[in-house]
Amino acid sequence: MDFFEFFSIEKKDEYLPLLEKAEADCKTHGDEIFDFERHGIFTYTSPHIAEIAAEAKKDPLDRLYCYFLAEVLSTKNKALVASASQPKEKGVSEKYDFLPMFGLLWHIDGMVEGLRARGVDSDVIYLTKNMFENQLGDFILLNHRYGISDYVTWLEGFLENRLLRVGRFNFERRKLGGKFVILKNGNTLVPAPDGVKFHRSGRVFGSVGCLDEDGAFTASFTEDSGAYLVYEIENGICKNTVKRLPKSEWEVFLTPESDVIDVHIPTGGPLEYENNTADLMRGFELINRCFGGVYKAFHLHSWLLEPELPRLMGKTTNLTRFCSRFTLYPGKSGGEEVFEYLYNLGEVPPLEQLEEKSSFQRSVKKYLLDGNHFYGGHGVMLPIDLK
Repeated sequence: MDFFEFFSIEKKDEYLPLLEKAEADCKTHGDEIFDFERHGIFTYTSPHIAEIAAEAKKDPLDRLYCYFLAEVLSTKNKALVASASQPKEKGVSEKYDFLPMFGLLWHIDGMVEGLRARGVDSDVIYLTKNMFENQLGDFILLNHRYGISDYVTWLEGFLENRLLRVGRFNFERRKLGGKFVILKNGNTLVPAPDGVKFHRSGRVFGSVGCLDEDGAFTASFTEDSGAYLVYEIENGICKNTVKRLPKSEWEVFLTPESDVIDVHIPTGGPLEYENNTADLMRGFELINRCFGGVYKAFHLHSWLLEPELPRLMGKTTNLTRFCSRFTLYPGKSGGEEVFEYLYNLGEVPPLEQLEEKSSFQRSVKKYLLDGNHFYGGHGVMLPIDLK
């Protein structure tokens, strides 16, 4: 049977030489690609992975797929990786959802070698390796079976040394992106939308519940000889008003092409404020020391950066203190992330069925039942804010 047809992968010209290489790898290395234990990554999941590996070894096409994905990952072509990362339709079997893990693990030694060459600390390398089991845990939590297919392009970032685990956080080296300019005056940051269309509510147009054109406006960043003209953003919401920021006091600090350290919050463990501070400071120092020293600020895009969060929590917590470190600005949102990360649900259920196992879940459920949406947002932070 045709390889691409069997795995429901679109047959692309770019894939053909990669498949030939994978066939050669199969002849040379055989079942080596299933030797997941040599990496020392998996602990509580190891027995079940061994069962999946034993089942995959029985089918030459399964083995070929693993080597094929490993070759696709070598191209660092994200479009090709995304197209190949889901063998068969999701949910057909646990084996097919999990097979991409073996292709990913084929590159672990290269990932570690790259980090060591940069002088990354050994404990950071250890934690970064273990993100592969962490993401497996997330897949199990959401889908109630083993698998990794949803996270292949995400884990690719670790293989490329773009992503590192430092303490409680994952840190990603990337461009700011989007359509915002960040202005700076001393330790104060001001996000300035540049060509962003907003709903009258101040949320980005096109977000869930923000499709009504009445009162919509487009905010652009302009300047004259003495000042920058920016649309005001207050607590993550854009107003249809413009303010002048004198050039004698303000500078353009970040543009969409600026390098930033993106903060990601993996599952597991509380957000303890003092420990968070130490991890953020260490991450900033380590990334600048090992990767060129060009990073001036942190960026966070998260469902947690919902402007209504402090009111919903009703008190100051480690979570609200963490979020308050960031200067907020809005982004386009479908409002789905809260269901995945707060309720561990892969799909949006009838709101009445949402769990209420914590005060946070209860507050958000009531907020949603009242007809609101949980948008999240973007935030930027200076390293000075950690001191």
